[in-house]
Amino acid sequence: MSVPARTRRGDIPGARGDVLTALRDGASPAAAAARIGRDPALVDVMVDHYRRLGLVADPGCSGPCVGAQTETLPPGCRGCPLAG
Repeated sequence: MSVPARTRRGDIPGARGDVLTALRDGASPAAAAARIGRDPALVDVMVDHYRRLGLVADPGCSGPCVGAQTETLPPGCRGCPLAG
C-alpha cells in the first residue's frame, strides 16, 4: 500500500490514523491489524474504504523485484517479505 506523505498520524485520530500510519510505514493490511491490535477483517474494510477515497493505492508490483537487489527500498517495496 502506498499512502501520501501528507497523511500524518496527527492528522487523523484513533484507529483510522493508526491504520494509515502502519500502511505508510509499509505494513500489509494483516500486519497493520496485528500492529495496532484490531480485527484483520475490520482493517480490510478500512483499507477498501481508503482505496475508494483515493487515500491508499496498491504498489503495483508488476515487474521484477528490485527491492531485494538494492540497498535502499523503493516506497512500494516496504513491508514486502521478498525485499528482505
